[in-house]
Amino acid sequence: MDDHGGCRGLIREVLEGCTSINDVGVPTFVECASGEAALASLATTTPDLVTMDLRLGGMDGIECLRRMRLRVPEAVIVVVTCAKSPELARRSLLEGADSILCKDDLSTLPQLIAGYWSTGTCG
Repeated sequence: MDDHGGCRGLIREVLEGCTSINDVGVPTFVECASGEAALASLATTTPDLVTMDLRLGGMDGIECLRRMRLRVPEAVIVVVTCAKSPELARRSLLEGADSILCKDDLSTLPQLIAGYWSTGTCG
């Protein structure tokens, strides 16, 4: 979930090459531009992995994170953001984020994701 389509596409490309995700079955990708859309998508899908930005149009990213964690407690939630605020990172972890990744470090997403699945590797 990111309000920038280019960033969503880049994250999708990175994840499509991640064998630890692909080895457990054909992944379904749901791209959402807002927190509201992401939460609405939970009516038809139960994600194993959520990547999300915190700065979104509409719903506040922290509020969306909190609601997402309540609705899909078993999902791995990775916050992928440009925000480098220690306070925002702390709040994200308190609200249920499993990891926080700066968009500048997006190339490390495969290794980060691989740590959550016991099969395969990413990249």
